[in-house]
Amino acid sequence: MSGQTLVLVTKPLGADPGVFASMVLKMAAQIVFIQDGVFNPPALFTGATSYGKPGGHRAAMDPGAEVGVWPDNCSALEEDVKARRRRTGIRLIGYPELVELISTHEKIITL
Repeated sequence: MSGQTLVLVTKPLGADPGVFASMVLKMAAQIVFIQDGVFNPPALFTGATSYGKPGGHRAAMDPGAEVGVWPDNCSALEEDVKARRRRTGIRLIGYPELVELISTHEKIITL
Protein backbone atom coordinates (compact mmCIF):
# COMPACT_ATOMS: atom_id res chain seq x y z
CA MET A 1 0.00 0.00 0.00
CA SER A 2 1.46 3.33 -0.99
CA GLY A 3 1.56 6.47 1.12
CA GLN A 4 -1.21 7.89 -1.06
CA THR A 5 -4.07 5.86 0.42
CA LEU A 6 -7.20 7.50 1.80
CA VAL A 7 -9.36 5.41 4.11
CA LEU A 8 -13.03 6.29 4.58
CA VAL A 9 -14.45 4.70 7.73
CA THR A 10 -18.24 4.46 7.46
CA LYS A 11 -19.11 2.28 10.46
CA PRO A 12 -18.03 1.59 14.04
CA LEU A 13 -15.16 -0.89 13.98
CA GLY A 14 -15.45 -1.93 17.63
CA ALA A 15 -12.69 -2.48 20.16
CA ASP A 16 -11.03 -5.08 17.91
CA PRO A 17 -11.26 -3.91 14.28
CA GLY A 18 -9.70 -7.07 12.87
CA VAL A 19 -6.38 -7.69 11.21
CA PHE A 20 -7.24 -6.24 7.79
CA ALA A 21 -8.82 -3.05 9.18
CA SER A 22 -5.94 -2.53 11.61
CA MET A 23 -3.39 -2.91 8.82
CA VAL A 24 -5.27 -0.52 6.53
CA LEU A 25 -5.59 2.12 9.28
CA LYS A 26 -1.89 1.91 10.16
CA MET A 27 -0.74 2.29 6.56
CA ALA A 28 -3.16 5.02 5.44
CA ALA A 29 -1.91 8.47 4.50
CA GLN A 30 -5.26 9.98 5.54
CA ILE A 31 -8.29 8.60 7.42
CA VAL A 32 -11.72 10.26 7.33
CA PHE A 33 -14.58 9.12 9.53
CA ILE A 34 -17.95 9.59 7.82
CA GLN A 35 -21.52 8.39 8.39
CA ASP A 36 -21.65 6.11 11.48
CA GLY A 37 -17.85 5.88 11.40
CA VAL A 38 -17.84 9.01 13.57
CA PHE A 39 -18.74 6.74 16.52
CA ASN A 40 -15.22 5.27 16.55
CA PRO A 41 -13.08 6.40 19.51
CA PRO A 42 -9.39 7.37 19.31
CA ALA A 43 -8.68 4.19 21.31
CA LEU A 44 -9.10 2.44 17.95
CA PHE A 45 -5.47 3.38 17.26
CA THR A 46 -4.03 2.30 20.59
CA GLY A 47 -5.77 -1.05 20.99
CA ALA A 48 -7.30 0.17 24.23
CA THR A 49 -10.82 1.02 25.22
CA SER A 50 -11.73 4.17 27.11
CA TYR A 51 -11.01 2.26 30.32
CA GLY A 52 -7.41 1.90 29.15
CA LYS A 53 -7.23 -1.80 28.34
CA PRO A 54 -8.37 -4.03 25.51
CA GLY A 55 -11.75 -5.62 26.19
CA GLY A 56 -12.93 -2.90 28.61
CA HIS A 57 -16.62 -2.23 29.22
CA ARG A 58 -17.35 0.75 27.00
CA ALA A 59 -18.55 0.08 23.48
CA ALA A 60 -17.32 2.05 20.47
CA MET A 61 -20.78 3.60 20.12
CA ASP A 62 -20.78 5.06 23.66
CA PRO A 63 -20.89 8.86 23.15
CA GLY A 64 -18.97 9.31 26.40
CA ALA A 65 -16.14 7.04 25.23
CA GLU A 66 -14.25 9.87 23.52
CA VAL A 67 -10.92 9.47 25.32
CA GLY A 68 -7.44 9.75 23.93
CA VAL A 69 -5.66 11.62 21.19
CA TRP A 70 -6.40 11.28 17.50
CA PRO A 71 -3.47 10.73 15.11
CA ASP A 72 -2.67 13.75 12.92
CA ASN A 73 -3.83 11.99 9.76
CA CYS A 74 -7.42 11.56 11.04
CA SER A 75 -10.43 13.78 10.46
CA ALA A 76 -14.21 13.48 10.48
CA LEU A 77 -16.94 14.94 8.31
CA GLU A 78 -18.41 17.80 10.33
CA GLU A 79 -22.00 17.30 9.12
CA ASP A 80 -21.98 13.64 10.19
CA VAL A 81 -20.55 14.51 13.62
CA LYS A 82 -23.24 17.17 14.17
CA ALA A 83 -26.06 14.98 12.82
CA ARG A 84 -25.15 12.26 15.32
CA ARG A 85 -24.63 14.71 18.19
CA ARG A 86 -21.10 13.48 18.83
CA ARG A 87 -18.53 15.20 20.98
CA THR A 88 -15.14 14.72 19.46
CA GLY A 89 -11.64 16.08 19.62
CA ILE A 90 -10.89 15.07 16.05
CA ARG A 91 -10.22 17.62 13.29
CA LEU A 92 -13.47 18.34 11.44
CA ILE A 93 -13.69 18.85 7.68
CA GLY A 94 -16.47 19.82 5.28
CA TYR A 95 -17.50 18.37 1.94
CA PRO A 96 -15.07 20.55 -0.07
CA GLU A 97 -12.11 19.16 1.92
CA LEU A 98 -13.44 15.60 1.55
CA VAL A 99 -13.75 15.99 -2.22
CA GLU A 100 -10.19 17.35 -2.37
CA LEU A 101 -8.86 14.41 -0.34
CA ILE A 102 -10.65 11.95 -2.64
CA SER A 103 -9.31 13.63 -5.76
CA THR A 104 -5.70 13.86 -4.54
CA HIS A 105 -5.18 10.33 -3.21
CA GLU A 106 -4.07 7.48 -5.43
CA LYS A 107 -6.11 4.78 -3.63
CA ILE A 108 -9.34 4.92 -1.62
CA ILE A 109 -10.41 2.15 0.75
CA THR A 110 -13.81 2.17 2.44
CA LEU A 111 -14.31 0.28 5.72
